[in-house]
Amino acid sequence: MGWWWNTLRRMTVETAIDPADSQQVTGALLAFLRSRLGDGVGLASGPATLGRGFDTFIYGFRASGDLPDAWRRELVLRLYPSTEQVQKAEREGAIQGFAARRGYPALEPLALDGNAVPFGLSLMIMPRVKGATVLDGIRSNPFRAKRLLAGMADLHVELHAIPIDGCPLPYERPLVETFLAETRAKIEGLGLSHMDAGCGWLEAEHGAVATEEPVLVHNDFHPLNILVDASGAMTVIDWSNAAVGDRHCDVAATIGLMWFAQIAATSAIERTALRLARGFLRGSYYNRYRSRVAVDERRIAYWEAMHTFRGWAQLEELSQVRASGAATTEMAARIPASTLGAARERFWWLTRQFSSV
Repeated sequence: MGWWWNTLRRMTVETAIDPADSQQVTGALLAFLRSRLGDGVGLASGPATLGRGFDTFIYGFRASGDLPDAWRRELVLRLYPSTEQVQKAEREGAIQGFAARRGYPALEPLALDGNAVPFGLSLMIMPRVKGATVLDGIRSNPFRAKRLLAGMADLHVELHAIPIDGCPLPYERPLVETFLAETRAKIEGLGLSHMDAGCGWLEAEHGAVATEEPVLVHNDFHPLNILVDASGAMTVIDWSNAAVGDRHCDVAATIGLMWFAQIAATSAIERTALRLARGFLRGSYYNRYRSRVAVDERRIAYWEAMHTFRGWAQLEELSQVRASGAATTEMAARIPASTLGAARERFWWLTRQFSSV
């Protein structure tokens, strides 16, 4: 479910433009491009809305004029609507570029600006991949599911094999220590005292993963964050949660997200289908991954409990937001209220499973 604590509420910080207003975005984009590439630059198409991430506005466009080769194609503009997201935008762009330059299928940004004029907010411009998400591919043709999930697992293995020399992400301590500090601060900040016992369990058992072999981890590697083009080539997007740490954390995040795949459903029928298929989705990916690289099942068990606990806390926050009457993102609004109870029950089930591994 990703670490999107601060994105459940619609951001209302004052910016130079409204990132949801396509006319304002058009004017700002044209001015930005001309300041970077010359006064003769125009817009051949767009910007057209491509959707919303949990915390970004995404537009597609194509520039015109006397352009460098890299800009002569369809592009994506990603806008970060809060002044607090400057560091996040710069961090995400840096790690995408690092992975791409090492031959990994990530999108190296063409432009990255923490306070772009005249937008007044952070932006990233990168090539656009013509294709659909892995989840959309499974939806459109379930018979392709096993092949797509195998390709996804192979990409994950390749990610964890990238040498981290020169990685722009700092590595100062085991990843579990960072996760525990964030998690404890969050539940205390939200007043979730009924979650103290669960957090205490994670703290008490963290020795299972306290030593690690650090690698590059995506931490949000799931079928909505992998695009597949017409040739079948895959591209990994949304690196906002990337870190350096235990690869088992990354794998556990993926299998945990697949267990809750129904939160991405757009209808009640699809929600039911994804819930019924979650064992297949999880197994197809996980069996392929561990056929390529050995895994420590005890580490996987701990990290899946950790991710599920964090998801439970996110859903508690969403419940608070709904109770207050505040607006949420479209994706958050689709999550059934019953998912909170399911996450809580699964966390405690996972703690029992961990004891038997």
